Amino acid sequence: RLWFVVSAPLNADGFRASGQNENSIFLQWNQVNNVVSFVLQYNGTELTYSGQTGDGPVTHIVSSLTAGTTYTFTLFSVFENIWSSGVSITASTALFNAAFAQNHQYHFVNTPRTWTEARAFCRANYTDLATITNIDDVAAVVNTTSSYTGKAWIGLYDDMVKGWKWSLSDSSFYGEGETTYRNWYWYYNYQYYNDRQQHCAYMYNYYYNGQWSEMLCTSYLPFVCYNGKYLHIQQETLFIMYFVYFSCHYLNCLS
Repeated sequence: RLWFVVSAPLNADGFRASGQNENSIFLQWNQVNNVVSFVLQYNGTELTYSGQTGDGPVTHIVSSLTAGTTYTFTLFSVFENIWSSGVSITASTALFNAAFAQNHQYHFVNTPRTWTEARAFCRANYTDLATITNIDDVAAVVNTTSSYTGKAWIGLYDDMVKGWKWSLSDSSFYGEGETTYRNWYWYYNYQYYNDRQQHCAYMYNYYYNGQWSEMLCTSYLPFVCYNGKYLHIQQETLFIMYFVYFSCHYLNCLS
């Protein structure tokens, strides 16, 4: 009789925190030896994560955290129910600052539509399809769609002339470099599809953890809208509050 002993898998390579905001921490690591199952433990919480087949980088966003708090994360590789020894890091969420709070308000619509139909719906009911300009926006969209594990349209599309651009074209909306922010899934090869049909971008929560890929714009998917109206009210209100406070504080306007 032959007995086979399965050895413990290697730990994931390069486990690190790559960014954070007030409520989320962005973790990255590299899959090795085709191990695609992982267990992440932190502060009494345990999460199971399954990646794609093959080696390569993985991005995972841990959300619903407390601002200004340090967390210890331990990542285990799992193969045939055998865990690796684990590798640990510590990372902290950012301190909450009302003046720089998340500006983009996202709304998930779980009704499949083509990309063009989704854009029309968002423009009629909100501002536009979701525009994602930085890693904080990625976390906000992931939080908005946390109960949904499939694919969802965002506002990025290929105009078939100049390449990828956002549906929301108002230049005053964007800061420096924000129109070129991309969060493509690492396996996406960035090659232009030669089918002479327009392609649009979607985010995928389950495998891609909020990263993006593309498909024909005529496909039917749920989608994420962006509402910019709240942003303007919020910023104007904050400005008035701070103006009144500092004016009264230094000029003693209530005396």
